[in-house]
Amino acid sequence: MKEKIDKVLDFLYDNLGMVIYVAAWIAMIWFFWAKVSGSDGFAYGLFTLYLIFPFCSFAVALYHGLGERKIKFYLPLICGLLEMMIQFCTFDLANRLSVGKWTLPDWSDLQLALYSLIPALFGLGIGSLVRYIRKTAAVKKK
Repeated sequence: MKEKIDKVLDFLYDNLGMVIYVAAWIAMIWFFWAKVSGSDGFAYGLFTLYLIFPFCSFAVALYHGLGERKIKFYLPLICGLLEMMIQFCTFDLANRLSVGKWTLPDWSDLQLALYSLIPALFGLGIGSLVRYIRKTAAVKKK
């Protein structure tokens, strides 16, 4: 049992940036349903969808780009998918519940994925470039 717990803790530590990103994602969904009311939805959408999550995607991708973890190649897609899903879990779901008619997610929500996918690609590129520069500088020192 202890080996399994150690294995899970090692996995969480290796993917710490993504764990923090998912925790922020869950917290923002909770915040929408628990605290946002009336006209606060506009400010919530503006800050969450266009400021907080793109910045978090950049920061998490930069963190993982500095390391050699396997998740970094999937990270931009994961961030884009989670950005799209927060739209669905908040505004789209609230709209569907208020109208009483359930429909499939709209394909126009895919454009929202770009708001996290593109910053994640930039963060991954910068992190990988910094890692490469550090690696070549360490080789030159020897």
